[in-house]
Amino acid sequence: QRCIVIHATNDLTVRQNGAFFALDHCFMTEDGYEQRNTFRGNIAVNVERAAFWMANPSNKLVGNIASSAAHGFDISSTTTLENFSFTHDIPCQKEGGIENPYGCTWSTHLPMAEFRYNIAHNVGVGIKMYPPRYPSYDGKKFDDVDVLENFLAWNVDKALDSFGSNTRLVGFKVLNSKAGIAIDGSQNNVIVEKSVFHKVCHGVKIGSRNFWNRLHSGVKVRDVVFDKMYEPTEYCAPITFWWDAHGYPNPAKWTKLSMQVRDVKLYRVKRLFAFDNDLFIDDIPRQHGFFIYNVLSYNSKLKHIAPASDFNNQYQPSYVLRHDYPENQMEGGDFLGCKKSIIGGYPMSSQFIFCQGQCWRPVAIMFKRVLGDNTPVSIKLVTEVDSTFFLSEGKDPLEREQCNLEYAKIIQVIPAGKYKISLVDSETKNPLVKDLQNAADIKFYYADQGFPGFDKSNLGCPDNVILEFNGSNIEVSDLNECNPYWS
Repeated sequence: QRCIVIHATNDLTVRQNGAFFALDHCFMTEDGYEQRNTFRGNIAVNVERAAFWMANPSNKLVGNIASSAAHGFDISSTTTLENFSFTHDIPCQKEGGIENPYGCTWSTHLPMAEFRYNIAHNVGVGIKMYPPRYPSYDGKKFDDVDVLENFLAWNVDKALDSFGSNTRLVGFKVLNSKAGIAIDGSQNNVIVEKSVFHKVCHGVKIGSRNFWNRLHSGVKVRDVVFDKMYEPTEYCAPITFWWDAHGYPNPAKWTKLSMQVRDVKLYRVKRLFAFDNDLFIDDIPRQHGFFIYNVLSYNSKLKHIAPASDFNNQYQPSYVLRHDYPENQMEGGDFLGCKKSIIGGYPMSSQFIFCQGQCWRPVAIMFKRVLGDNTPVSIKLVTEVDSTFFLSEGKDPLEREQCNLEYAKIIQVIPAGKYKISLVDSETKNPLVKDLQNAADIKFYYADQGFPGFDKSNLGCPDNVILEFNGSNIEVSDLNECNPYWS
């Protein structure tokens, strides 16, 4: 049924073994108490479930091969409390964070051990990481990162399917596969770097169901090559937004707006990004956007995008934004340097603009409904060159309103810079009287606000948005009060 099972044992090495045909998982740990074990140079073939299944991530996986299995490498967990290890007084790991009733840290919050030079081919998912791993979510430390290195996958449905944060994927090579990296969940501080994708339909596939208060850090794709993408349909692209990520589509939630695509090379690629489903057109009344810098395109009609040579080889973000769609909360505005995008976005390509060398920031602006719940109020913003535009509250209510429940909330991406703002009637655009303006108690947050331990360089653009109201700049509030972590 299984191959080699480590149970209630630590510091064991399983090396250079071969296993063929298993009805369950093949090489595995059992209770989740097992730690500091090493699987090195093993091969598992023809496995019904996972070739390598880890109930605890604190075990090394180095130089192993998985073939013809449901999953190659499954970084999982177990929630059984009074298991064999517990009843035999095997010590558990106490790393802080989320603990079970006996003081043991749940495996989803334990540090991940070495993962490198592993191979998976002809499997459903090369690496599956679920339940969600949130190594930064314990209220105490925020700097621990899962690192997976030098993974080779071919003929797979997904090379990696992850539902977590604080992850670096380095040196991945994915060939002849449906999807390379599929990232769902919070997607905070996930870095894909020094990797190659060849003949893949969806290179980096990003879940599209984020809450408005978890837009920070995002996904960074850097120093990556996409070669001859497998493009049987218009939905295939190096960067793909994922409609039904793990079966949880919800148009009332907000997508990632702070991801970055940097120092990327495209060979024989038709478009940079796409959406994987037509449902995005009608059922997602919200923005999409990302930063881009130095994307070079070869052997294609697609031209270089924001090449470094345009900025004297100094990093300067450009921004791609879904802007021209009916539900857009931004009305008016003449954003110099922005033009219709021709780099992707199917099936909504015509709705995107490309803003060369411009820094845009996702912001959350809140104010009391001073005209009552049934009379909409908008924010008027005047730029330093006297250009004017308006922001209004979305028609669909936000989910997970963790703070300021009695306030209107506007979540929008706007260019960095200084603005004079005031509140106006949404229909007439007439300003509210001074007493109502003062009673609004306007609050201002960066929705991509970095949190303790997150590398601020992972923000696409650090330039400030300054909002002047009644002659004074509004102080930026701390988004922590809006409970931005997964719970």
